[in-house]
Amino acid sequence: MAIPTQPTETTIIQKAYRLYGLPNPSASAITDALDGIAMVRNDLMDEGREWAFLRKTEYTDTTINQSHVQAPTDYIKLISAAILDGTRRNTAQTGASSSITLAAADNGGEADTEGKQIAITGGTGDGQARQIIDFNTSTKVATIDQAWTTTPDSTSVYLVVDDSRQLNTKQVWNYTEIQQTHLKDEPTRVYHFADNAEGDFYFDYTPDKIYGVRIDYYSDLRKEDTDTSANPRYARILRLLEQLFVQGVFVWLLQNDSRQPLELQKYSSLISRQASQFLYANNAFLSAELAEDVY
Repeated sequence: MAIPTQPTETTIIQKAYRLYGLPNPSASAITDALDGIAMVRNDLMDEGREWAFLRKTEYTDTTINQSHVQAPTDYIKLISAAILDGTRRNTAQTGASSSITLAAADNGGEADTEGKQIAITGGTGDGQARQIIDFNTSTKVATIDQAWTTTPDSTSVYLVVDDSRQLNTKQVWNYTEIQQTHLKDEPTRVYHFADNAEGDFYFDYTPDKIYGVRIDYYSDLRKEDTDTSANPRYARILRLLEQLFVQGVFVWLLQNDSRQPLELQKYSSLISRQASQFLYANNAFLSAELAEDVY
């Protein structure tokens, strides 16, 4: 059985126009109906913030003497955060799409390298992390489990992760609630603003060195890159919610049309159905199919 064709915003809009009674919409009509797609994204985010398919993991790193890091641009709600540390820190010799060549002076062996994460904490590719699946002690080439988004090079500073320690999290509503000691040490707590799509995460201690930081969070669907070729996550969302998006665009097309009240009820029912399945932090489906790659 053939795999169904991957839906796109254009094919979704075309299906909505067929329901509307216009089987061959013009290019300008399709462009106009992108507002209907945006309406669906807005309605989903109005319904809630913890959609299973919007859970993401991103990596960043601390800056010495700076007690905060910037939140991801599509951040809306924090799940957890962890500090990454290790003793093997250096500048790479070079990189390739699925590997990185560690420093010539790196003295790690296979046993204490393979299976560990490697985080890029500076230079080209900063803010990425991968798992090492093979390490050649002669060439210092570490092969990773998934291709880099940005290939490291001779400017890339790496950290082989020995320890990943969860940070205590505290939600705050304004800056006056943030308690910082201004002592230099490894952070143990991160402060975050409630359902805030912008801003920084603040630590209780000012980092005494560069640490990797893993941030698990819910993203804002309204800020997703809608280029499905560049953003596989959005492509998966369109596949998962195709019926909902088609109905939503159809409702948008029915403005000032007598058919709209009935179709709006169908649309609202579809949102409720999706919410019952995916709008829970511990939804089992999360780990099965739509959890974002942690890279």
